[in-house]
Amino acid sequence: MKIKTLLIVLVAFSLSSFSQDYKPLLKEGSFWDVASWESAGLCLTSHTRYSIGDDVVINDKTYKKIVIQKLYGKEEQEGSICITKPYYTKENDGFNDLFEFVREDIEEKKVYVYASKFGQNQKEYTLYDFNLEVGDRIENSYTHNAILTNIEIDENGLKKFIFDSNSGNYFFYKEGVGSNFGLCDFNRTYIGSGKSLLCWGNNENQNNCGTTLNTENHELQSVKVFPNPVSDFLQIENIEDASIKIFSLNGRLLKKEKFKNEVNMNVANLKTGIYFIEISKSTNRKRLKIFKQ
Repeated sequence: MKIKTLLIVLVAFSLSSFSQDYKPLLKEGSFWDVASWESAGLCLTSHTRYSIGDDVVINDKTYKKIVIQKLYGKEEQEGSICITKPYYTKENDGFNDLFEFVREDIEEKKVYVYASKFGQNQKEYTLYDFNLEVGDRIENSYTHNAILTNIEIDENGLKKFIFDSNSGNYFFYKEGVGSNFGLCDFNRTYIGSGKSLLCWGNNENQNNCGTTLNTENHELQSVKVFPNPVSDFLQIENIEDASIKIFSLNGRLLKKEKFKNEVNMNVANLKTGIYFIEISKSTNRKRLKIFKQ
């Protein structure tokens, strides 16, 4: 009996270790903010949020709908530089079905998509395979037929799979994130000039992505924080009745103040480095990075 109990404990421990090793991609509320170039212009011009929708059963398999929503904000060109404006969605904008569906098999460490490829009938393809080794290709791939050339670990401990594309395009995907195009390069029959992942998140971690705006959030979008880099005093304009917090990079609260009008915050005692400043009004927040010099 003791031997059987020990074996059961070892198997349970092994399965637990296995599940902790893999970072799931399709979490509750997962979304990907993607920008596209619609012309030969320098700056990104079209923006879309891809999100996980309701469950749907296809051929006895449960998938998640992919739904899309317009993402507002843009890059404005000043000389040869693109200035990025804040991105956001509007609370009264609905999502539309993309009619493409994804499912994740955590034990297999694979993500599948049920979609149409190059105008063909819809069927299931392999979207991501996190079991690959260098030199492998994805079998039944939806996105490409490239060879895996390298596996890296990023600053967050996520595995990054880098592929050699025959077209010369740089392509990779990460556990828990997706590819550098977003969740996937959907609508493959659409001929565009390129896509780029702006931001990604889920209900657990918003990653400082563009938020869904109501009236108060629109107020936060107009807030100005300067100078950045800052030496002694940080100016915050276009805000009333707000709470201001400053955090270290590891999330430790260093300073907190509440202001009725425009802010002149003394940060002279902070050491040189990068910090997060969080501006809160009611239940809405805006967070950005500042550099103390």
